[in-house]
Amino acid sequence: MNLSNLMLRDSRKKLSRLLCITALSACSVFAYAQQQPVHLTGNNLPLKSVFKQLEKQTELSIDYKSQDIDDSRIIKQMPKASTIQQAMEQLLNGTDCIAIFSNGHIIIKKKDTQEKNKPTKKVKGTILDAAGIPVIGANIMVKGTAQGTITDLNGQFSLDVPAGTTLQISYIGMANQEVKVGNQTNLSITMKEDSKMLDELVVVGFGTQKKVNLTGAVTVVAGDDLTKRPVLNAENMLQGQVPGLSVIQKSGQPGSDNTSFRIRGQGTYSDAGSDPLVLVNGVPGSLSSLDPSIIESVSVLKDASSASIYGSRAANGVILVTTKKGADGKKFSATYSGNFSVYSPTKMLDMVTNSAEYMELYNIAKTNSQLGGLYDETEIGKYRNSNGSLEFPSFDWVDYMFNPAFVQNHNLSLCGSSEKTDYNITLNLADQPGTMRGFNYNKYNFSLST
Repeated sequence: MNLSNLMLRDSRKKLSRLLCITALSACSVFAYAQQQPVHLTGNNLPLKSVFKQLEKQTELSIDYKSQDIDDSRIIKQMPKASTIQQAMEQLLNGTDCIAIFSNGHIIIKKKDTQEKNKPTKKVKGTILDAAGIPVIGANIMVKGTAQGTITDLNGQFSLDVPAGTTLQISYIGMANQEVKVGNQTNLSITMKEDSKMLDELVVVGFGTQKKVNLTGAVTVVAGDDLTKRPVLNAENMLQGQVPGLSVIQKSGQPGSDNTSFRIRGQGTYSDAGSDPLVLVNGVPGSLSSLDPSIIESVSVLKDASSASIYGSRAANGVILVTTKKGADGKKFSATYSGNFSVYSPTKMLDMVTNSAEYMELYNIAKTNSQLGGLYDETEIGKYRNSNGSLEFPSFDWVDYMFNPAFVQNHNLSLCGSSEKTDYNITLNLADQPGTMRGFNYNKYNFSLST
């Protein structure tokens, strides 16, 4: 037997057991909600008041439409029930309504007359994969309803379904299937692998690898997902995109964000400190200098297996950046994108920026402290009426130095193919003035890929 297939099946068994345990835990929580103890008191109360008692005792919310049930109906004698499920069954006895327990809610709805009259039957079955191994934790749902179950450790299931039902079967890594029950009562269903998902290529090290064969901890972010954010620095675009990757912007100075990456915490023995190794098309580089629009994908290698390729430089993880190539077999096309934004300081201090006002407040402080050395009122008047003269200056430096900044970013892409060559030409212009004077940043990028 092929070793890779054996490892894949073993991994699938472990994942199946985990999913089964999770699903069974969810079922136990669901069962607990139905079996919560209740004790109803009083007589001759409207149904609405009885519902409120149940909500207080169980912390479940009872939801219903007023046209479905008459909540003003008087309950002459309280149900003698020990659980919430029994109480709801007795309260709704004689009506056309049923109670459905779902995620902390009790939903009261009218019975479907067609479904009510449909005969039901018990259907059993076994879910297997292409190798004949039982699939643990597969989801089996009755199409068009919320009724369903999961397979056990032997890949078997049992479900009461109406006649003429279609079952929907789904499982991670497998293609979804629909099976018509018909007159069958015992089903044997074989699921096929979802080749589209498993054949997806992931950039790892010096090449690519299919997800089906991938064993390392790798996260891939598509370039289209990155460019949805109107950010000039490609490093900041990774924030919140990769589980386990911490992205910290240490500065707000345009062009000097000083962004740091942490994948496996703080490093000590690598010459790179704690920063991961960044490779652009296999060459060490920097994300901050790239035009975000030319990024095809970003792969983040997070586990220690990356050190087998890159050695000690990969001690803090590896970030692999793949840029866009020429348009294979496509005619010439031109694409333009741009964004405009206004940056402003988050919060400004309320400062005294007028000379005359400063002198008056200074005098008040001196008087309260019973100190001398006050400014003369005549001198204060000269500053108040100076109109910004050099002899008696009064200038608002804060307003002069800090102002909203108009930021713009433009991208032009030309791509196509000829008989022998595919090409992709990209031009990028970024203009980012600072909210503080003297801190402007301009970036020009030109890239040619053939």
